[in-house]
Amino acid sequence: LDTAREGTYSQQALEILPARYKKLYFDRVTGGFRIRKRIRDQVVFARQDLVQNPPFVRVDFVSCRNVLIYFEPALQDRVFQIFHYALVPQGTLFLGKSENAPAKYFDTVDKKAKIFRRSALASNLIPVPRNHRPETIFQTRSSDLPNFSEIVPRELIKSLGICAFVVDADTTIVHIVGDTSAYIGIPGGQADFRLSNLLTKSAGVELAILVRKTARDRGQYSSRSHQLASKSNKTRFVFSVRPLDQVKSAGKALFLVTIEPRAAEKAGVKKGKKLTKLEDREYPARMIELEQEILSTREHLQTLIEELEISNEELQSLNEEMSSTNEELQASNEELETTNEEMQASNEELTTLNEEVTTKSSELRAANAHLENVQNSIGAPLVLVDEELRVVRFNSSSNKIFSLTEGDVGSHLIDVSCKCEIPRFDVRMRETVR
Repeated sequence: LDTAREGTYSQQALEILPARYKKLYFDRVTGGFRIRKRIRDQVVFARQDLVQNPPFVRVDFVSCRNVLIYFEPALQDRVFQIFHYALVPQGTLFLGKSENAPAKYFDTVDKKAKIFRRSALASNLIPVPRNHRPETIFQTRSSDLPNFSEIVPRELIKSLGICAFVVDADTTIVHIVGDTSAYIGIPGGQADFRLSNLLTKSAGVELAILVRKTARDRGQYSSRSHQLASKSNKTRFVFSVRPLDQVKSAGKALFLVTIEPRAAEKAGVKKGKKLTKLEDREYPARMIELEQEILSTREHLQTLIEELEISNEELQSLNEEMSSTNEELQASNEELETTNEEMQASNEELTTLNEEVTTKSSELRAANAHLENVQNSIGAPLVLVDEELRVVRFNSSSNKIFSLTEGDVGSHLIDVSCKCEIPRFDVRMRETVR
C-alpha cells in the first residue's frame, strides 16, 4: 500500500505505455516516473478483505488479477457473487490471464484480455458463509444402526419365552426382539415410542429410574414384579436393564431391556372364609411377597428421592450460573449502551468536522484555482520558492528562463536547468531569501 500510494514506477514498468500518456500523466524523477499529483489525489488506497469485509457498492470497475486462481471453486463462486453485487449495471471486471468469470454473472467483452461486463442477472443478497449445518433429527439410514441380531440373539430370547428392547437414555425404542404384544400397547394421539410410556404406569416409572441408574453406574439392575395392564390376565412380569457398551446410535448410549413373565399368582383369602390347611401354608408366602414388594417400593422411592435431590442440586447450580450470566449480560449491555452513546457523540463530532473539512477543502480549491489563474495571467516569469529555495509554484511563462515541470515541485531552484546565464544566481538568491 505504501508503494502504491507513492505512485512511482520504473522505466521498465511503463515500457509498454504509449509515450503520449507518459507525457500527459507522469513526471520524470530519479529512477523512473511518478504519477502527477492531480491524478494521485483522486485515488484512495485502503486494505479490503475480499471475502470477509462488506463490498463497496455501485462500483464501475473492479480489477482482481491472479487472485482467484488460488481459491477453491466454492469460494470463487462466492467472490463472483460479491463482484456482481458490487458492480453497477454494465460494470466492468478485469481478471488475470488464467482466470475466467462464470457466464451466469458476467458477459465476455474481450476473452483474450480477460475483460468482462456485469450481466443483467438480478443481484441477490451476499451469501452468508455457513460454518456448520443443523444436525439431522431422524436417522433414516438403516446402515447407521448396528446389527442388533448379532448382539441380541433372537432364537435364545424366543426359547426363554422373554422379549427384549434396545432403547436409548430416554427409553426411546431403537430395536425390538421377540413378541412384545403382551407387554406394550400403542395409545391413541401423538406418537410416542418411549418404552416407559408404553408399559404400565408403575413399570414405566421404574424403567426410567433403572435406565438412569444404569447410565450412571454402568451396572445391571432388575425390577420388582409388575402386573400386566389386562384385568383378565393375572400374569406378572419383571424386567432388567443393562448397558450395551459395545454399540451406540448417532453417538448416544444404548441399553438392553429384557422382559420376563412370572407365573400367575393364586388369589389371597377372601374375607369371612376359613383357611384350609393348604391356604394356611400359602398365606405366609403371600405375606412374604407383599413385604418384599413393600421393601422394593421403599427402595425405589428412596432412589426417586435421591434422584430428585440430585436434580434439585443441578437445577440450583444451573440457576446460580444463569443468575451470574444474567448479571454479566446486564453489565455488558450497560457497557454497550455507554459505548453506543459515546460512539454516537463521536459520530456527531466527526460529522461536524467532516462538514467543516469539506467546506475548507472547497474554499481551498477555489483559492488555488484563483491563484493559478492569477499566476498564469501574469506575462512575466513567476517562480515561488520557500526559505530553502525549494520550488513551490510556477507559471507557464517561467519556462522562458527555467526548464520546470510539475515533477520539479519540491526541488531546489538552483538545481533546475536555467536557459539563460545569470551571474552569481545562487549567491544572490540566498542573500535575497536571508
